[in-house]
Amino acid sequence: MGRLIHGLLCLSFVAGCSGPAQSVHYVLPDGYRGCFWVIHDPAAPDLPKVGNAWFQADVPANGVVRASSLSPLDAWHESTAVIGTTRTGADLEVGKTIVAPTTVGVWLGPHGRVDPDGREYRSFFVGTEAEFVACQPERFQPPR
Repeated sequence: MGRLIHGLLCLSFVAGCSGPAQSVHYVLPDGYRGCFWVIHDPAAPDLPKVGNAWFQADVPANGVVRASSLSPLDAWHESTAVIGTTRTGADLEVGKTIVAPTTVGVWLGPHGRVDPDGREYRSFFVGTEAEFVACQPERFQPPR
């Protein structure tokens, strides 16, 4: 029995640890509030890699980041964000993250496709939890 438990523990360690996570760092313009999107575009460059395990998403003033792959956003990852020079929470989720009501952070929005058969996107919202909750679903649709 001891060998069986040891074997199961070893198997679950190998299956559960597939290497270091590739994390994401969002850089937003100073004072940015509202939605931003990362849209899959095969013609776009990869998200730049910072160091060994970080991807960086530089969000322009129009809020649209185009990337050749969304895999860094879809894989398990940690994330950080700066708005101008202010560090803030990133990948916050209502009901899963406890933040002060006035804290401005990067909230996970819905994801989908730009058109029924079009490019995939991931949406995010920069603001307080109350601002995020008050957003209407159509605000999360990316610009064309």
